Amino acid sequence: MLESKITESLPTVFSKKVEIAETEKSFLAPCRDAIECTKSFPILNENSRNFSLEQNSSQANSKTQVRQINKSTLDLMAHIRSLQSITTPTSKSLSGLNLNRVIDIEEGNSNKKKIKKFIDFSLLKDPVFIFFSISNFLTSLGFNAPFIYIVDQANSKGIPTNHADFLLATIGISNTIGRIILGILSDMKRVNRLYLYSTVLTICGIATCIEPLFTTYTGLLTYSVVFGFTSGGYVSLTSVLLVDLLGLDKLTNAFGMLLVFQGIATLIGPPSIGILYDIFNSYSIPFFIIGILIGISGLMCFFIPFIKAFKQKN
Repeated sequence: MLESKITESLPTVFSKKVEIAETEKSFLAPCRDAIECTKSFPILNENSRNFSLEQNSSQANSKTQVRQINKSTLDLMAHIRSLQSITTPTSKSLSGLNLNRVIDIEEGNSNKKKIKKFIDFSLLKDPVFIFFSISNFLTSLGFNAPFIYIVDQANSKGIPTNHADFLLATIGISNTIGRIILGILSDMKRVNRLYLYSTVLTICGIATCIEPLFTTYTGLLTYSVVFGFTSGGYVSLTSVLLVDLLGLDKLTNAFGMLLVFQGIATLIGPPSIGILYDIFNSYSIPFFIIGILIGISGLMCFFIPFIKAFKQKN
């Protein structure tokens, strides 16, 4: 096994001069045993004048050729010794086991680091993140309800469907405008983003609470504009506030976990409005409840600076 690997790794085919008894002639034959062949190579002496080379006897005493031959022989022997140490069965098996163990450990550590990087559960111990997540959860419970039920609410108050449909379009248009304007305001240096966010959510909650009092088309149209504009801040300012509260390095994990809270709330909110309508046969109480939830979520954000200061103090 060792000899075959060594023979395959040799860059050229080595030959040695052998004597054949039958013919009493000498010729160059392939060397079958690479190790013995190498050991038989002479280390030539630069001062020696008694060696001969078949190809060119006129340059036999050249010191340059002597150095080249000596160097080639020593390099070949070093190469064979390195191959012999590599292909030793015991060392090979041990090194293979150690290498596999190191690879397994590194892969395990790498996977743990990746999981820890994308799912940082330490955020659940952060009171600022928890408080902000609860606020978002309450907002998400009622955020989608007006989009879904505003037309039915208008129909229940005697407004024709062709007019009621425009209320939904009004919410969408004002929501888009609100995202842009509130985003621009949040970039101003003198504007506190957290207080801006809290204010628009509080206004949105109050408007939704008093929505059942509007019985005319003009009143519902006004509510649609106010709700759409103020709810735009909930969408456009959330990620910015996460950076302000937790830092840019935690944005990815914090926003991902926050979406979990929002997703659960979105799954619960609209069906709950439908259940309440079936119980009370009216959308007034459901709109009043979701208005309270959105208003509470906005008021909660006013207390986040105090929680952050208390956390830093401790």
